[in-house]
Amino acid sequence: MKRSRSESMTTDTKDLLNVLDVLDRIARLPDDVALTTDEAAIYLRVSKSSLERMRADGSGPKYFQGGGKSSRGLNLKVTYTMGSLRAWIAKNSVSSSMEAAIKRGMAFGSIRDSLVRIPFWHDHGVLIGRVFDDKPEEYLAHRRHLGIDWLSSANAVTREWQSQGAKQQLVDSYRAVLEAELNSLRTN
Repeated sequence: MKRSRSESMTTDTKDLLNVLDVLDRIARLPDDVALTTDEAAIYLRVSKSSLERMRADGSGPKYFQGGGKSSRGLNLKVTYTMGSLRAWIAKNSVSSSMEAAIKRGMAFGSIRDSLVRIPFWHDHGVLIGRVFDDKPEEYLAHRRHLGIDWLSSANAVTREWQSQGAKQQLVDSYRAVLEAELNSLRTN
């Protein structure tokens, strides 16, 4: 049975309010409360697998893994404190799309930004593109054959690339930053 538009909107609104209620309840927890990976993912509004991937590559929030030096086994429980989640959100907050692009290594605001190491896909050492580019599905389809190199953009422009067009985009961005820095030095 098909729902009317008003019934659908009411259901959608109720669902949204339920989600917001859960988020509000989690947000009100004190900093020292530990959350599971599922709970932390809900609070951050990312998938559990995304949070696990961020934990594996070191880009996610700080976490605690149970057990001490003598603990054995690989499946030790992971928890995140609310304080570490709040700190990670604050650290990764941006105020513009340009700032977000700089943080992801997609643009440069200064020479220093171009020296930050970011992940690049490569096929036997030949660079293909940045991991955070718009079209990761192209790379993911071939991920068994690809590797990842963590390089500064300054280093990446000196490497061999599969696509001259992709390399040229990076070279152009890098050149623009260098020219802006040189112009700044000339005027000072």
